[in-house]
Amino acid sequence: MRTMMRSAAAVGVVVAAAMTVGTMSTLAARAGSGALPTLPTDASASSTGNGVRVEISDDTRSAHSGDVVDYTVRVDNDSPTSYPALEVYHLVPAGFQLVDSSPNATQQDRTMRWTANVPSGHTVVFSDQVMAGTVEESDHLTPHVRDAKTGTRTDQFTSTACARSSSTGPALACGTVREQLTDGPDAIAGVAGPNGKHWQPGLLGIALLVALYAGFRSFFRKRGEQGEEA
Repeated sequence: MRTMMRSAAAVGVVVAAAMTVGTMSTLAARAGSGALPTLPTDASASSTGNGVRVEISDDTRSAHSGDVVDYTVRVDNDSPTSYPALEVYHLVPAGFQLVDSSPNATQQDRTMRWTANVPSGHTVVFSDQVMAGTVEESDHLTPHVRDAKTGTRTDQFTSTACARSSSTGPALACGTVREQLTDGPDAIAGVAGPNGKHWQPGLLGIALLVALYAGFRSFFRKRGEQGEEA
């Protein structure tokens, strides 16, 4: 019985040590990835042309793969001209997908589109929610930086909204915001948690197996020795 208790105690000590090492590794990884590279970003941007003003704004300046980003596009028609079929479109990077919109938008490749009747002196507001793609899908984006400690890559991407008089007319005005797209081992694995961090159980799992094997081996060896003595 005492042999079993000693074996169980040894297993407990090894397991506790493995959990401590795993916890320390996680904390170290978090400390290393706490200060991700930053690139210039904008919360909103606008421009005016031909008396039409287009403003685009977002709810975040930094997104991870799979995050949903909320955009708002506001169009002010301060011109004397009415536009019965004003086309408003929102251009996003490759790999980004439309999740929801108000009013309903259509997505064609990288472009979300709305058509609206905008009389002179009127304002219309559009919104959409877009799921961010991966850095690999938007590999053409520049500039990008990589965190040497974590392997996390951060790219800058732009999101542009424009208004034009019709589906075939020239752009009247456009606004462009700049944001960060961050990708790393968490995003690739598809198990990202808050701030792109997650627990890696490999070390703890291996330690548990080794500890159990050592404990049982010691127990059965002692049993064998007692049987020979008897």
